[in-house]
Amino acid sequence: MARSLKYPKGTIELIAGDLNSESVLGTADVVIYGSLLEEQSFPEILIKAMCFEKPIIAPDISMIRKY
Repeated sequence: MARSLKYPKGTIELIAGDLNSESVLGTADVVIYGSLLEEQSFPEILIKAMCFEKPIIAPDISMIRKY
């Protein structure tokens, strides 16, 4: 998607899993959460992002919408 919108290389970065999430969140401008699964609990990565006061873009699923 970033390539088709012609963003400069390195502007958008995909971080999968628990790859040192604190350092990544510390430098991120926004967090985009892309799971379409119906979560049983609020995703931990979003809690961490909120602790860093980062804006979050997430799907409109009930567990996320609740918070």
